[in-house]
Amino acid sequence: MRPSVSYVFPTSHKFRVPFHERLREELDARGIDYKYIYSENDTNDGKGDVQAPLGAISVPLITWRWGRRRISFQRAMAATKNDDLVILQQQNNLLGNYPILLSRRVQGKKVALFGHGKNFQSSSPNGLAETFKRWWSRRVDWWFAYTVECARVVQHMGFPADKITVFNNAIDVSSISAEMASLSKEHLSKRRDADFHGSQNIGVYVGSLYAGKRIQLLLDSADKIREAIPDFHLIVIGGGPETALVERAALSRPWLHYVGPKFGLAKTELVALGDVVLMPGAVGLVVLDAFAYGLPLVTTRSAKHGPEIAYLVDGENGVIVENDTDYPAAVVHLLKNSDERMRLAENAASCLQIYNIENMAKAFCNGILAALSHDGKTHD
Repeated sequence: MRPSVSYVFPTSHKFRVPFHERLREELDARGIDYKYIYSENDTNDGKGDVQAPLGAISVPLITWRWGRRRISFQRAMAATKNDDLVILQQQNNLLGNYPILLSRRVQGKKVALFGHGKNFQSSSPNGLAETFKRWWSRRVDWWFAYTVECARVVQHMGFPADKITVFNNAIDVSSISAEMASLSKEHLSKRRDADFHGSQNIGVYVGSLYAGKRIQLLLDSADKIREAIPDFHLIVIGGGPETALVERAALSRPWLHYVGPKFGLAKTELVALGDVVLMPGAVGLVVLDAFAYGLPLVTTRSAKHGPEIAYLVDGENGVIVENDTDYPAAVVHLLKNSDERMRLAENAASCLQIYNIENMAKAFCNGILAALSHDGKTHD
């Protein structure tokens, strides 16, 4: 019988679909079955990016909310009982993880974690929640860490380095490249003339809209950039809890264009019109979006970034502003210096040879093979 591996998570993000499908192909070629277990009734907080990969299995999900806090119980244990390895997301609020962890530990079956190692955006890194996370996150057979820095965090918890796979979290940048190639300069020029009055100074925000993204700082900075560059336009792509904040601002700013969540070619066409990516708040996988679209990304040092901030090197493939008050000036400087923008964009593009979904799936596949073959002893 072929070995079976499952990955369990409450929702199925659209941007993750190519990774899971490629990983399934990699494992199938090695005689291993792979299944993604998710829940159809998870709405992903209105971000509009829910889509299931081929062959995914849906199970019931119960969710409780208190303000912005959310916990859930996903009934996935029955769907994983015959698997040789189960991969779980490292999140305290996923209550369905604990029965799976406990039952597999009792049965001597293998379980792995997929995650950051810690909450990089926590306001209380030594608080009860992070302390509890460190405790239970050591009691598994294997770890899949987003980046080298995440692997260091996991090692610092006391987990063996030889049982950690670094996969360099990525997105399907090859599809973005194909979409970019399909857009002619003439088409983009006409779109720029029609919708943005021919402006050559367009900023783009692309991502979720929530407090950690510092949306108010984005809007305040855009006002100052517009004062310095009268034909500046800002396109905001995405959705989330702070959508209304952007919508209200757009009512009095004809140069601020809120377009909601966009995907595929529709998203690419809008970003391709831009000259710089504005992301004053938390940076995650959007850094690879910027690299693939050929645009420099400008962020702030003080934001609570995701682990993918490690991919952004200030002055080499993007800009990290030390002081929030200097953020508008940094964007203005880039918009007025096309040579510097081109240099940053070219350096960024070269990084995609490392950070891509093909390499991510291969690393993950190799980690699964290693996890299946190791001695089976969990760690305390």
